[in-house]
Amino acid sequence: MRGDLIRYPLLGDKKLARKLVDELYSISMSVEEILSEASKLSEEERASIASQLIHSLPATHYSVSDDDVALRVQEAEANEDVLIPFEEFVEGIKRGEN
Repeated sequence: MRGDLIRYPLLGDKKLARKLVDELYSISMSVEEILSEASKLSEEERASIASQLIHSLPATHYSVSDDDVALRVQEAEANEDVLIPFEEFVEGIKRGEN
């Protein structure tokens, strides 16, 4: 279960961490304001918030195995022509290309 993956519960209380994340979503603050406020927290509190936010994201509908990654690295090392510029990569993500 995703909630069980929280490694650094805020002040030892998962309910409190969830409440804080829910409040952050309901407060009309800019990302910069949220980051500024979060930077004032302890490392453990920031880790808890980061974990809550990551686990609130929808699960991906695909996966890549370690073997697939290793194969792609080998291909890139053998032939740099298979690589694409970072900007092209970002544009492909924005368009939803695989």
